Amino acid sequence: MSGGANGRPRARVELVWVAEEMRNVGGSEYMTALFTSLLEEAGLHVRLVAPAGALRAWTGRAERSGAEIIFANGGGCQSTSLCEAARRVCRERPPAAVQFTPVGKACGLWCADAFPGVPVIAWEPTGMSPACNWMPPDLEEILRRLDGLIVLTESAAGEAHRRFGYQGRLAVVPNTIAAPPAELSPRTGSPPVVTCVSRLAPEKGVDLAIHSFALFQRSNPGAELHLWGHGEDEERLRELAVMLQLERSVKFRGVFEPFDEIDRVAAGTNIAILSSFFEGMPVALMEMAARGVPIVASRTSGAEAVLGANYPWLSPVGDTAAMARHLEILACSNGAWHETHRRLLAEWPARFCPHKSVARLTEFYASVLGPLPC
Repeated sequence: MSGGANGRPRARVELVWVAEEMRNVGGSEYMTALFTSLLEEAGLHVRLVAPAGALRAWTGRAERSGAEIIFANGGGCQSTSLCEAARRVCRERPPAAVQFTPVGKACGLWCADAFPGVPVIAWEPTGMSPACNWMPPDLEEILRRLDGLIVLTESAAGEAHRRFGYQGRLAVVPNTIAAPPAELSPRTGSPPVVTCVSRLAPEKGVDLAIHSFALFQRSNPGAELHLWGHGEDEERLRELAVMLQLERSVKFRGVFEPFDEIDRVAAGTNIAILSSFFEGMPVALMEMAARGVPIVASRTSGAEAVLGANYPWLSPVGDTAAMARHLEILACSNGAWHETHRRLLAEWPARFCPHKSVARLTEFYASVLGPLPC
């Protein structure tokens, strides 16, 4: 370490991380805040460039770990403001690399006029499938200009190669979570509480969870479905619950503090459900799995990455009847519930252990930047 501003020790390796999505509660934001903290613990210093209005839940977590937070100006185009802030930071103290999450508009603007001599890395949190219709139209060109690309799953790596012809340095770094408490028991009481933690957005298929719950509730009339999250689809989902005569059973619980309150949410849950049309590597499933909450989910590549391809309670995307059957089995069979509970607790450290993920990440940085100092 060497001396920095105000006498603060400076890490030998510094990254400027530009995060476009920090104003909502979602998996990409969680990933950025948590990995920033993990990198600080590993001895790499992060200057996190965030949009104006970024949630304190994310910037506070990063800041407490020792990261520096730089806010972009609030006026004009957000992507342009983020790039201007990143350039200002690089001029003050050139970093070892600039990293963007996701591979979005800001990354494209930066790659078109990159800061001289500073490698550019992008971390894409989606599965990069054709279903991700918000990806930049010039993504193939952006990828060609990168010095390195990070994705969460082997499936996403395959998409980068096959769909976009990416031939550069690439790392698969599994998403991870903050370590769960040593002792936490999910809810086992009756009537069952089914919980969905998700942004209320069309691609998350929360309407499918409601339809599945409606079928399940026919034989479990006291059951409740708790929806945690917010988003543009909320009004439509509330109307759907009324049309299915579920307005008393479907509870819209809003958002919770992602790092501080997940234990409370998990402890009040019998079964978790996620009915997305596609996923990168969903934090909601990882949080529930690590706490032993049995999960019913649609068979997306992200769900398979978290739970394993042979996990018994994955159903074809859109198959509400199958999801309802899986809810019924887990709710009515103590053996199935407890076996799933034990399996999830046993397997989560191997699937998404924080130390393994940050080790893969630092190894990749070394492959792009050269050996990192100890």
